[in-house]
Amino acid sequence: MRPVQGTSQFHPARGRAAAGSRTDGYSIGRKGCRVDRKFVLTAFGYAIIGLALGIYMAGSHNHKQMVTHAHIMLVGFVLSFIYGLCHKLWLDNTTSKLAVAQYYLHQAGSLALLFGLFLLYGGFVDPAAIDPILGIASIVVFAGVVLMKVLFKQSARRA
Repeated sequence: MRPVQGTSQFHPARGRAAAGSRTDGYSIGRKGCRVDRKFVLTAFGYAIIGLALGIYMAGSHNHKQMVTHAHIMLVGFVLSFIYGLCHKLWLDNTTSKLAVAQYYLHQAGSLALLFGLFLLYGGFVDPAAIDPILGIASIVVFAGVVLMKVLFKQSARRA
């Protein structure tokens, strides 16, 4: 009998992996979950939120949140999905501390940016009050892009 692909243990009586023995990044819970999977799952979360906002704007004919919608879809969905693909296809360090830091840095910056834009374009806050937060959030997202480049350079050196 051959072991099941992506598992570290094989249970011969059941013909499948023993419970909790997955090593392919699909474990449930935080411990051991690879950032490629986290990025893709998070990306689909952003897609659901962005599409829901777009559908609301279309139905209500109120397009004040168009900038927010565009940023949710591009920074949240597209960039997170691209990061997930990059980690899966090219990077071999999907559980490294730097990869995890890059994931959380991107998510923190994205969430701050997207909530800030929602508050700004919804007219909930004064632009002078939210502009510094939006600036810092943009820099944090930019730092996530820089970290992705660093991860690629490190991966190329190991190859």
